[in-house]
Amino acid sequence: MQRYFVKNEAIINDIVKIMGDDYFHITKVMRMKCSDNVIICNEDKSWLCSIKEITNDSVYLKILEEVEEKKELSIEITIAQGIIRKEKMEEVIDKITQMGALYYIPIQMDRCNVKINSEKIDKKIERMNKNDYVLHNIWRMNKKEINSFNIKKITNFGIALCMMFTIIFAPSVQRVKEVNTKVSSFDNYNANITKEDKIDYILNKYNLTKNEFNTLTAIVLSEAQSNSYEDAYAVINTIYNRTHAKNWVRSCSSYFGKNNGQSLYYQAIMPNQFVVYQHGTFTRYLNRTDLNGYNAVIDFLYDEKIMHNYLSFRANNIVITGSEKFSTMGNNYFNTLEESNRI
Repeated sequence: MQRYFVKNEAIINDIVKIMGDDYFHITKVMRMKCSDNVIICNEDKSWLCSIKEITNDSVYLKILEEVEEKKELSIEITIAQGIIRKEKMEEVIDKITQMGALYYIPIQMDRCNVKINSEKIDKKIERMNKNDYVLHNIWRMNKKEINSFNIKKITNFGIALCMMFTIIFAPSVQRVKEVNTKVSSFDNYNANITKEDKIDYILNKYNLTKNEFNTLTAIVLSEAQSNSYEDAYAVINTIYNRTHAKNWVRSCSSYFGKNNGQSLYYQAIMPNQFVVYQHGTFTRYLNRTDLNGYNAVIDFLYDEKIMHNYLSFRANNIVITGSEKFSTMGNNYFNTLEESNRI
């Protein structure tokens, strides 16, 4: 069952009002209808709720009953792992937090493919310590869990060794990175992340330069119909799907090298795909941060709330049997990403 988090002021008596990104997720992504049930949480409690009304910008839910949830584990878990690529490490941190881990100790092994440049350690620590890097998915899942699970932030690459893990699990350890600062709690988490913070997170997560991100965004805005938020969201979702499709990754790798097949940027500029890039017309949308579609790209890449599993689309005036629209004048989306083709 879907779970959404609200501030206390969104709850009046037994009615909950949801707006913004969660409204979009409920109505456009999950396509929920009146009488569908969800779990609503605030900092202290969780409730089973039923959708009573959907308007142009809000969803109203009625609280049916309080849900008792056991969030704390009876044991303390420490995860020690050899250092991996940054995008994989982010996923690991997300998942072990959901599992209830207390500590995370990245270890530099002799045979690690990823080597830490001592001159860049401070910058890496600073980036990893950003709440939106470590916690941006987790707090949305259950804000209370961050507090109850005592999630610690990665703070230094000191030489202090965790002897238990050194002896039992890591005989080839060069250095152990200890997790040793104050507990990250929801009270200290700044949910009001700025657009610049989100872009910085996106650049790190998808290994994009700012110029590549601007080009990618301009291509999406050029392809989206009528400056539609929904259609821009669907376009970037399509490009994202291609980075997870074996055939598309192979094609992209053949043009730009095997390490670039899963790049959003290279998928977007691949020959014979987006005419707006081939003809250069996308340039008129460079740095158009005022458009709805620009926000849609940021929202999708930051949250990764999947709208669809299509790999292709055509303009709204081209009829495609079995295709789907996501806005009134939007593109027609088709060619589903099959599980057998998924990376």
